[in-house]
Amino acid sequence: MVAIDLNTGRIERSRYWQLPSFDGDEDASDAELISRYRELLEASVADCASADAELGLFLSGGVDSAAVAALAARLDGPEIHTFTVLGASTFLNGDGGAAHDAAVALGIPNHQLVFDVDRTPGVDQWKQLLWLLETPLCNAEQYFKYELYRYAKQLRPELRGMLLGQASDEYNGGYSPVLSGDTDWAGFEAGLRQMARTSALRERPTLAPWWPDGQSSLVNDDLLRGSALTDPYRAYVAWKHRHIQQYNCWHEDRTAAGNGVEARVPFLDHRIIELLGRLPAKRRAGLLWDKRILRDAVRDVLPPAITDREKVSFFYGEGEGYTHRMMVRMLARDGGALLEEALAAPGAAGILRPDQARDALRRLENDLTPFDVEYLLRLVNLGLLDQMTRSLPALPVDAPRYEILPVADEADWEDDGARLAARLRRVPAPQQDEVVEFGEDVLLVHAPDDPSTMYLAVDGRFEYVVDAEESPEWWAFLRAVDARRSVAEVVAAAGLKYDDVQATLRDALDAGLLVLVRTPVVAR
Repeated sequence: MVAIDLNTGRIERSRYWQLPSFDGDEDASDAELISRYRELLEASVADCASADAELGLFLSGGVDSAAVAALAARLDGPEIHTFTVLGASTFLNGDGGAAHDAAVALGIPNHQLVFDVDRTPGVDQWKQLLWLLETPLCNAEQYFKYELYRYAKQLRPELRGMLLGQASDEYNGGYSPVLSGDTDWAGFEAGLRQMARTSALRERPTLAPWWPDGQSSLVNDDLLRGSALTDPYRAYVAWKHRHIQQYNCWHEDRTAAGNGVEARVPFLDHRIIELLGRLPAKRRAGLLWDKRILRDAVRDVLPPAITDREKVSFFYGEGEGYTHRMMVRMLARDGGALLEEALAAPGAAGILRPDQARDALRRLENDLTPFDVEYLLRLVNLGLLDQMTRSLPALPVDAPRYEILPVADEADWEDDGARLAARLRRVPAPQQDEVVEFGEDVLLVHAPDDPSTMYLAVDGRFEYVVDAEESPEWWAFLRAVDARRSVAEVVAAAGLKYDDVQATLRDALDAGLLVLVRTPVVAR
C-alpha cells in the first residue's frame, strides 16, 4: 500500500502480507500440525462460505475441492450446489465419476455440464472470451471454466459466489509425485534443484560447460551463487506463488466475474500458508509428500476413495487429445477465420510467417493428437488482442450473446454410463483378439509417387496424412489392416508391439477411423 501526504508530499509504503520464508522451526508433532491445519481450513471455508446470497462450488472429484465441499456442507446455511465439467477428458481421467461419488457421499447436489465430443467454440465466442481474459494464455481451460460458470448461472440464477479448490497443490506439495520422476521426496527435491540449476545456467551461460549434461559437474553448485540452489523447495514455492497471482487468480477472477459470480479460494487463506511456511525442511517429506497434511486432515469427512485419490490434471493426460482436437476445430472454423484475423493484425507483420502458420494449422487438422495446437493458439490470441486493442469490440452489454446452453442432466453414473460414453464417444479398450477394420466411408489411400506417404480419406476427402518417417509404427500398423486380422495379428504382421500403437489406436477408434468387429471373423 502507498500512502501520500498531500500536505507534505511524504510517501509511505507498507505491505499487508508477504509470502513466508518457508524455513521455519516448528517443533509440534505431525498430529498436532495436521489438527491445526484442519482448524485453519475449517475457519477459512467458513469465512469464504459466509454470504447473503447463494453460493456454489466447482467439484472436480479431487481431494482439494472435495475437502472444501465436505467442510462447507457441515455449515449452517442453504444447501450448496456443486458443478462439474464432464467432457471426454474428465470422463476418461475419472474426474466426472469421482465428483459424482463425492457429492453422493456428502449428500449434496452435483450438476455436470456435458461437453459432447463435437462441441466447439464459435469464432465470436472465442473473441469475447479472449477480450474478457486479456491474455494470450487463454486456452481450453478458461473456455471450460467460463462455460461452467455460465451453466451454473443459468441453472441457479441467484448464485453469486463460487467456492474453489484452487491453490492447494502449490503450497501443500501437490505436484511432488509428478516432479519426482515417480520416486520420493528426495527425487522431488532433486528435480527442483535441477530446475534451479538450469535457470541459473541460463543467466550465466559462460558456466554451462562445467555442467555438460545439466546435472553432474566437477565443481560445486555454490559457483552459481543462487538462493534457489540453497533451498530449491523454498524457491519453488515462491515461483508457484507468483504463478498463482499472475495466472490462476487472473483467469479464475475473470471467468467468474464475466458471469456475475465471485470466486472464493479457501486454500489461499494467509493463515494456512503461514502454517505451511513454518515447517522445517526435515519435516516436509512427512507432511507435504502428495499433500499428506491435507489428506490426513479431512479423512473423517471424506471417503478413502477421495482422500487417497491421486492427482489428475483438469484435462491433460488420458483423453486430452479430445480437448486439443476441439481447439484445432475452432481455429479451422469458417475457413480459419481466427487465424486469418490474427495474421492481419498490424503487430503480426514482420513477426508471424503467414504461410507457415497456415501450414501448421493444416498439419494439426491431420493429427489425431494435435498437442502442439497450444503454441499456435497463443500466437493467434496475440494477433486477435492486437486487433481488438486497435479497434475496440462492442461493450459487453451490446455484444452478441452466447446461445442458451443445453441443460445437461445430472449424470447418473450407475444407470447412464453407457449413454454418457456414447455422447462423449469413448470407445472401450480394444481387445487384442477383436478384428479391426476401417470405418464406414474411410479409405486408406497410398500416394502413387511416394510409398512412404499414405492418406486416410473420410467421406471422399483426404483428412489425415500418415508419414512413414514421422509415424513409422502407425504407418506400419495401418498397412497391415485388412478387415480379417485381429488387433494382435495386425500388430504382429507390422512387426510391432501392442504398446507401440495402443494410444494412437484408441484415438483412431474414438474418431471412427477404425472400428472393431466384436465377433472375430474366421478365415476360410
